[in-house]
Amino acid sequence: MLSSVCTIFCQELLTNVSTGVGAQKPYDALLYFFKTWSYPNVAIAIFFYSFAFYWWILSVVTYLPVAYIQYQPQIQGLLFLGLILGTLFSEILCSGTLGDLIVARLAKKNNDVRVAEMRLWLMYPSILVTAVGLIAWGISVDKGYHWFVGQVTLFLVGAGIQMGNTAVSAYVVDCYPRHAMSIITFYAVLLNGSAFVNPFFIAPWCDTVGFTWTFAAQGLITFAVMTPVTMMLQTCGASLRAWRGPPSWVSPEYSI
Repeated sequence: MLSSVCTIFCQELLTNVSTGVGAQKPYDALLYFFKTWSYPNVAIAIFFYSFAFYWWILSVVTYLPVAYIQYQPQIQGLLFLGLILGTLFSEILCSGTLGDLIVARLAKKNNDVRVAEMRLWLMYPSILVTAVGLIAWGISVDKGYHWFVGQVTLFLVGAGIQMGNTAVSAYVVDCYPRHAMSIITFYAVLLNGSAFVNPFFIAPWCDTVGFTWTFAAQGLITFAVMTPVTMMLQTCGASLRAWRGPPSWVSPEYSI
């Protein structure tokens, strides 16, 4: 039986290779990246999450050694535990499982019809928690509060940003599940792009106005930008998908 299965598999593989089914050109990934900009659900959700939400964590990572300059480098390394524990907490308790539970309950109220926009309900607590954490951390550094206060605020920042990451990534994949690879590639490029840009402006910003106003502004930007963007996507997301239609390509795993 095993030999028969192997024979069938080899025949299918040879057929696919000979006919070119599922073959990807070297430049396809780049082409799909640029095409993805024309799909508003994906472009809006990922762009604003990357450049109005996620990249503030790079502000914290870049300036944490400056915030606790009185400590030795080994101790400064330990002060990243708040971010790490917040991220782990959010990943374990507020990630895919919680998102699936919310979607399942909302779908029951919607005649068992699941809509991608149901994923975005997790964005609201993530926005609030992150904004509060950023503002409180800036104040705690300027006021010279005990390091444990800073760890609590960094826990909130890590938990909120990871919760938002879960909601956004699940949302864009649910919008176009047969195009997940292209969408996640788009997501990774923008996320890393924001991480690259942030350290260039955080230093002059913080040096000019101090920790309180720098991180308070970041928290307020997160709240003021991401809240209406999330509401807009929840309200108009389905209409935008229907207007734009599905992408003309599919991920390689579906193209064979």
